Amino acid sequence: MKRLLIALILLASGSCEVLFAQNFFHYNYEVTRMPTGINSAENDYAPVLGSDGNTLYFTSYRSEGSIGEADLFSVSRSGPDWTRLFNSGTPINSKGNDGTVAMPANGSFVVFASEKRPGKIGDTDLHLAVADGGRFTDIRNLGESVNSKEWDSHPSLTADGSTLYFASDRNGGYGGTDIWVAKKIGQTQDGFPIWGNPENLGPVINTDEDERSPFISGDGSTLFFSSEGHDGFGGYDLFMSIKSVGDWKEVANLGSIINSSADEMFLFAPQDNKAFFFSSSRPGGSGKMDIFSGTPNIFGSGLFQVTVNVSDSANRPLPGVVFIVDRESGDTVATVVTDVGQKDYEINLPADRIYSVTGNVQGRKPITVELERGRAHETRRVALTFDNFTFAEFDLAKYNIPFFVTGYYRPNTSESLQELLELRDGKLKDAKYIERFAKGSQRHKEYVEYAKVIDQMLGTIYSTAVNDLFPRFAREAAPDEVLEIRVTGYTDPQPFIGTYYESEPVRFIDNAGIEYNLKKGSRITNLALSGLRAWYAAQQLDEMFEGAVKEGKGEYQTLKDAGRIRLVVVGGGPSNDLGSFETQRRIGITMVKAGGSTEFDMNNTEFK
Repeated sequence: MKRLLIALILLASGSCEVLFAQNFFHYNYEVTRMPTGINSAENDYAPVLGSDGNTLYFTSYRSEGSIGEADLFSVSRSGPDWTRLFNSGTPINSKGNDGTVAMPANGSFVVFASEKRPGKIGDTDLHLAVADGGRFTDIRNLGESVNSKEWDSHPSLTADGSTLYFASDRNGGYGGTDIWVAKKIGQTQDGFPIWGNPENLGPVINTDEDERSPFISGDGSTLFFSSEGHDGFGGYDLFMSIKSVGDWKEVANLGSIINSSADEMFLFAPQDNKAFFFSSSRPGGSGKMDIFSGTPNIFGSGLFQVTVNVSDSANRPLPGVVFIVDRESGDTVATVVTDVGQKDYEINLPADRIYSVTGNVQGRKPITVELERGRAHETRRVALTFDNFTFAEFDLAKYNIPFFVTGYYRPNTSESLQELLELRDGKLKDAKYIERFAKGSQRHKEYVEYAKVIDQMLGTIYSTAVNDLFPRFAREAAPDEVLEIRVTGYTDPQPFIGTYYESEPVRFIDNAGIEYNLKKGSRITNLALSGLRAWYAAQQLDEMFEGAVKEGKGEYQTLKDAGRIRLVVVGGGPSNDLGSFETQRRIGITMVKAGGSTEFDMNNTEFK
C-alpha cells in the first residue's frame, strides 16, 4: 500500500548511456532550478501551469503555510519573476495528502488526488473540483468507475478534458504501478465529465517495475511519463511515446540533460509557452525533490512526422547523411543515416517550428531545403534528389524578359497572349492578379515583342531536344536509365494571393518534394503560382515534343511510352534574384540522365 502521492526512492548508483531512437529528436535543453520560495526544504513536485498562463500550481510537503501533509500551492508570474506564493486552501487541501492536479485547457475544473477524505474508495482516490478564479470548490470523488481499492493518483487530462490518464497500483497491471486511461462516457447535470472504466496502456508503456506521473499532450498524441523499468540513467527517468493508429509506439528516453542519476518525474509542457516544467531529486537543490523549468519547450505543441528520402533522379536510394536543424534554436535535432537498401526514413519532430534539412552524399553537392512549420499529427515528406548527370540546362532568365504576364501562369507565347486577351473577359474576368492592358496599347505591344522572343526560345529548345538530345539518349543510354525533364516555375518576390478559376486540375511538387494539388477555387500563393507556371509550361513542352512524330521524329514518344521519360513539375516559389520583378517571372528547364552505370558526353547547347 502506498500512502504517499509520490514515491521517494533511493538514488541509483551510477548511470547507463541511453541511445535516442533514430526516429525521435534531441535538443540541447537549458534546465534551471526554480527559485527558492517555489522550492522548499521538503518535496516540491507536480508543476502545472494554469489556463491563464501565469499561475503555476504544484504540490508540496512544506510545513510552513500548510493545512495537511501535502498541499496544493500556487505562485503567480509577474514579468520574468514568480511571486505571491499561496496555499490553495480548503476544501481542496485537507489534513491528509492532497495535490497532483490536472486541468483541461479552459480551466473550468481540476482532477486531483486525495488520501483521507470521507467516502474514500481506496488508499488514494481521484477527485474532481470546480475551478473558479483560483478557488477550488464542490469536491466530488470520481467514483468506483475510475477509482479502485488501491492507490490512484497522478492525473493528466487532454486539452478538451475528455480523456484522463493516471497512475495506479490496482490489480491487472504489468508491474507495481502502471499508467491507465479512462475515457469520457457522459457528463454530469452541471456539465462536468463522467469517465468510464480505465484501461491499462499495455506493455509498450508499462513494465514489471513502476511507471508514474503521466502527462498527455493537449492533442492526445504524445504521452510523457516517468519509469524505473525502461532503460535510463538511474532512478525514475522521463520518457515519451507517440500514439499512431490507436497504438502507443516505441518509448524514447528524454536524454541526459533532462534526466539524471536521480529521479525525474512530472513533466508538464504547456502549449504556447516557452518553458516546460518537471521535478527532480538531483543533488544541489533546496530540498528532496525540486521543480525545474527547461527551454526550449518543444513538447507542448505535439509532433508531426517527416519522411525523408535520399535518392538519385531514377528514384534509387543513395547512401548519405541527413541533418535536420531547428532554425530557431540552432540545434541539430536529428541525424538520419541512409543506405541503398531503404527508400524512406521517418522522424518525429516538434510541431510549429521551422527546420532546415540538409542531405549529404559523397561526391555530390549538399542539398538543403527548408521545412515549414508542421501541425500536430501532420505528415510531411522531404525528397532530396541528387541528379546523376545533367546534360542539358535551359536557363531562360538570361534573356532578361518576363516569361509571364504579371500573375498569369501560361507562358507568354504569341498564341497564349491572344488567348489571355479573350480569357480576361471570360472565365478569368475576376482574376485581379492579371495585368489589364488594352489591345493595341503600348503595354500590349511590349508583350507581343516578348512573345516573339519566347516563341524563338521554345523553338530552339524543341529543335535541340528533338534533333539531338532525345535521339542520342535513345541510342546511347543504358536500358535502365531515365531522362528526367524538370520544369521549375518562379514568381517575383512580391506577396501574391489569388484564386485559381480554371477547371483543369494541377499537380506539382516544391523543392522539398512535397506534393500540392490545385483545383478550381483553390487559393493561389506565390508557391502555387510558381507551380502553375511550371505545370502549364511542362504541358506545352510535352505537346510540342509529342508533335514531333508528325515530322518522323518519334524518339520522345517511344521513350515516354517505355517509361524512360519522366516529366517533373516543380514550384520554385519566389525567384529572389537581383533582376527586375518582371524578369523573375520565369521558368527553368533541366534534363537529367539518371540511373545505369554508363555516362556519355553531350555537346553543350547554346542554353547550357
